[in-house]
Amino acid sequence: MKTIIHILKVVVFFVLSTHFALASVSDRGTFAQALIGKNNPQKEEAMAWIVENESELVAKSVLTAWLEGDLYYVKDKKSEQYQALYISDNIKKSPTAKSAWDDTTMAVESSRQFSKVRVNNRLRGKIRLEIASLGLSNPEASIRLSAVTAFLGTTDDTVMERLQQRKTVEQDEDVLNILNLALAIDQSLTGDTSSDKVAAIETLSGYKQSVVLQTLNQIISKDKDELVVAAAERALDSYQQSQKFYSGVETVFFGLSLGSVLVLAGIGLAITFGVMGVINMAHGELIMIGAYTTYVMQQLMPNNIGMALILSIPMAFIVSGLVGIAIERSVIRHLYGRPLETLLATFGISLILQQAVRSIFSPLNRSVSTPDWMSGALNINNVVAHLQPFIHHSVLHHGVCWLGDGVKENPTRSSSSCRLSKQGDGESHGYSF
Repeated sequence: MKTIIHILKVVVFFVLSTHFALASVSDRGTFAQALIGKNNPQKEEAMAWIVENESELVAKSVLTAWLEGDLYYVKDKKSEQYQALYISDNIKKSPTAKSAWDDTTMAVESSRQFSKVRVNNRLRGKIRLEIASLGLSNPEASIRLSAVTAFLGTTDDTVMERLQQRKTVEQDEDVLNILNLALAIDQSLTGDTSSDKVAAIETLSGYKQSVVLQTLNQIISKDKDELVVAAAERALDSYQQSQKFYSGVETVFFGLSLGSVLVLAGIGLAITFGVMGVINMAHGELIMIGAYTTYVMQQLMPNNIGMALILSIPMAFIVSGLVGIAIERSVIRHLYGRPLETLLATFGISLILQQAVRSIFSPLNRSVSTPDWMSGALNINNVVAHLQPFIHHSVLHHGVCWLGDGVKENPTRSSSSCRLSKQGDGESHGYSF
């Protein structure tokens, strides 16, 4: 009889323990208890609770601190704050710890007052998903887009359910587009029937994101359904053909952009030789002086690099022009009509200018900062690399304009002036240089 009573006590104790251990998370107190405990399913339930019931700011703060190992609880049973959650990036050195729920703080008399809320690799993955899902209901479309993009390639049922719910109320076209992509990826990998997977793969073929390539390769290597694999191979072939085309476009664009710099330099050399009969081997060094002028201007105006860049445009002309005048007055004017000797003379001048720059600025590379209004990129699509249209278009535009100006049958005013200066005296030669 005693044995039976003992067994009943054990059973009752076990049932009650299980009941309390698996008690649902309903408030901040039970949330803290769930995190302190060792039950992983209850911790996952706590994550879902805080995302649904707390503000985005609070939920993100707590989950991020937990993920990064900065979330602690008070373990001193004598303290009024027993089991309360606090955030600190260094509990051993920080004099205070911030409450996980508001801005109140608690003095840290000893790090032994606190114990870290533990997290394992499985929970880290779940926390990252919960943090990303916080942005799904954000009023800013860009934040919602980033949140959905973070889920691309995910096949978690809970995540897919949230994305499906978001799709029913989403109004922004860009966000809807990525939502459809995320759902299509999941369907192509976990669809119930072959027709569902094939339909999802056909949807994927219209996207150019890199995750599409990864998904198609995964289907081809792992799916055993011939219809599904054949659809994936067709989509992969279409993707690769599109990738080759846009890669070619990208190569041509960069070739024209960088080549236009050489065109500008070549035009300068051609005009100098055509007008003055001088082979200027220091032409690159004069361009270099203009570049260092820009660097110096930004050093003089470190708090306004945008204005410094604008002012460096006329200053580069002025400084390079003054150096050119000095070279012409001191050397070139004595060598007109002897192009080979000008070649040797300007080659020596180029060496002098190079060494002068090394002595003044050192041989190390000097960078010019890009202002905010020249930063950013134009993303044609997800295959073509991000381009900086302002810079490349400006260089290409000026190169084409100068080239077109020189080859027109009907000379413009500037090209006519160059031809007239060639027929003038030595003063016009100096102006041209």
